Amino acid sequence: MDQREKALRRDEWKCQKCGADLGLENAEVHHLRPVRDTSSSEELNRLENLTSLCSSCHEEQTEHNEWQRQEP
Repeated sequence: MDQREKALRRDEWKCQKCGADLGLENAEVHHLRPVRDTSSSEELNRLENLTSLCSSCHEEQTEHNEWQRQEP
């Protein structure tokens, strides 16, 4: 079982932001600590750094992270 599947199982296939039920078509796993801030793939993919989101919430979170990155 890979880290993605472990995160989805740990989170009981529920979006951790909106609570929506997740399925194969909308389940995404988000890195809490941004990829750009992590040099090690091992650290990046630790289960504690992953959270399950639906595709809509993941898109919102990614846009939010990009907006924060652009601020001076």
